[in-house]
Amino acid sequence: MPCPESLDKHQWYPTVDIVFTCNYNRFDGDPAPTAGATKTDEVTGHESVIEQLKTKAAEGIKLLMIDLWLARHTPEKTYPIILSVLEAAKEEFADAASQVFCVGYCFGGKYVLKLASTAEITAGAVAHGTAVTLEDIKAVVKPVSFVCVEGDALFPDEIREDGRKYLQDNNLEHEMKVYGSVPHGFAVLGSYDDDLIQQAQKEANAQMLDWLISHET
Repeated sequence: MPCPESLDKHQWYPTVDIVFTCNYNRFDGDPAPTAGATKTDEVTGHESVIEQLKTKAAEGIKLLMIDLWLARHTPEKTYPIILSVLEAAKEEFADAASQVFCVGYCFGGKYVLKLASTAEITAGAVAHGTAVTLEDIKAVVKPVSFVCVEGDALFPDEIREDGRKYLQDNNLEHEMKVYGSVPHGFAVLGSYDDDLIQQAQKEANAQMLDWLISHET
């Protein structure tokens, strides 16, 4: 049963005998731009006009860089790689792993939803997904936990709430928690020194871990 690399493997319940983590280089030397250095919500209003303009300009440039990067790493290129790695992992650990759980942070969130629309995984978790569409959410048939950021330009509130309504109306198993006053990418452990963000990281980590454990048989 592969365990997500960013989650604390030592917290898995004793019922889990063996935990395998599967990670791989899918970017071919083209790492994703850092999205979480600035918050994606509104500026506080306490900054000077020049500071506010600088902040908005920096966020705009960062979003443009992410858009350009996403254009080079399309689902048509990325998803087959993920499926091939998953198939190889299943073959390698066929005698030891009976279930597959999947966690995706940012760019990976979209592909957790794609896998959750198939029989490939038992359950999944998405942390501040990037480029997630309403169609991605509507395709889900497996249990999924969502860690979301309020006012996230990379996973807009409208798509999130429309997706939540669809999952609820169709009785599809899910949970969705929205975290405020944190940047996109906040759930990646070790990336922030701010105490409030670190506390939110712990809560998000526990949310996803508890969700996956609750679906382990």
